[in-house]
Amino acid sequence: MMDDPRPRCNRHPGLPVRRTAPPRPAGAAGRACPIIRAAHLPAMRPTPALVMIAALLAACTQRPLQTARDMEPPPLPGAAIPARGDLVLPTGYDARPMAAGLVDPRAILFDAAGRPLVVEGEPARLTRVEADGSLTSLAQGGGNGPWSGGATLDGRIYVAESGGPLGGRILAVAMDGTVSPLPVELPGGGLVGPLAAGPDGWLHVAVAAPASDPGIPCQDRPGIIGRLPCTGAVLRIAPAGGRIALHSWGWRAPTALAFAADGRLLVADREAEGGAGLHRAVAGVWYGWPDTARQLALTDPELADLPNPPPPPLARPAGAVAALATGAAPDFGGGDDVFAALSGPAGTGQGGTGTVAFADIGGGTVVPFAANLASPQALAFPAAGDSLWVADGGSGTLWRITRHPAAGTARLPPAAASATPQANDRSFAAWTASPARPPPPCGSCPWPSSCCSR
Repeated sequence: MMDDPRPRCNRHPGLPVRRTAPPRPAGAAGRACPIIRAAHLPAMRPTPALVMIAALLAACTQRPLQTARDMEPPPLPGAAIPARGDLVLPTGYDARPMAAGLVDPRAILFDAAGRPLVVEGEPARLTRVEADGSLTSLAQGGGNGPWSGGATLDGRIYVAESGGPLGGRILAVAMDGTVSPLPVELPGGGLVGPLAAGPDGWLHVAVAAPASDPGIPCQDRPGIIGRLPCTGAVLRIAPAGGRIALHSWGWRAPTALAFAADGRLLVADREAEGGAGLHRAVAGVWYGWPDTARQLALTDPELADLPNPPPPPLARPAGAVAALATGAAPDFGGGDDVFAALSGPAGTGQGGTGTVAFADIGGGTVVPFAANLASPQALAFPAAGDSLWVADGGSGTLWRITRHPAAGTARLPPAAASATPQANDRSFAAWTASPARPPPPCGSCPWPSSCCSR
């Protein structure tokens, strides 16, 4: 079918429509709909219906075309409009591109010499960034699926491998390129990652909820000790020996993990309405999935079997969280806080709308820090905490953000007071004041249709 060169009204915004606009005279205003002139119509008496149609067509034809720049907020007087992909930072900070050509970056790590390493997802590759910006491939996956996260623990590198014929796995990667899977049997489905190293010497990995198949009864296999709840979970894995334990469960789809300065685990989870919630995860606690979209009182009988009131998030960033980073030094302006990579408003992932936000854990405030990125997908601070490294998946660029010495050491941003607690906050606070109950075994799951079989 040939493309229709005429612009059309009422195209569905979600449909991919190719358009080839006809030549337009210089200086002519753009039109979104074809113009029907009176000379092209036969003579007829105006009726109320025709008057209404003419008014609608007139309103349609007078709408000018909008470009991406038209839809952006106007710049400040005298300010230059940054090119797409050029970082916009607070006063006192600089950004320098350290490398280009990265493909689907999922994690940023550092080797013993402080050189940055990037875990590339779809290529399933570990890449080292050299001082001159060149890229050196250190290790490659064996075709079992993309690498969905990475972490360093006791000088060793580990990556999460997600969604291949062998299922999800945790791999130990040596600097000589040797890749060895840990002897860990993760829940089926293969949706494994992201990955983080805890101060307790265990790896922590997120398993997304689709890893649970409601058609498979939750029965222990011979030789497997213990049970796991049939929802998205954060698991603890001991690299030596492959022991596995449950940290927390009831997550919808965890997208990022990080440990705060006090050693507590931070989890970014995708929420039911498409946003994201930033949580301080408590071991053994259920976080609300499977959930209900109805408005039920906490005293409703249907909620009587809940393991605990779902904890509220610390903050709700305005976008899909792809990565979290902690460990900023005081000179950088951080503390017991977290930086989050956000892709687009409400997670749209539109080009040029990616940001890195600063989340004050104590007060729940989230403010933009670095803007005008295409799609930031990985963040990390080196051991010194003096710079923030950002991998932009949309442009394939690795950025290094530093702070001017003259900018001082003021914390960024100032702490804000917490919001007024809601009913769910008070319910969870009351529940945590009593001895915590262990998660129920699969056989007692209260949602047989979406979790597991009784």
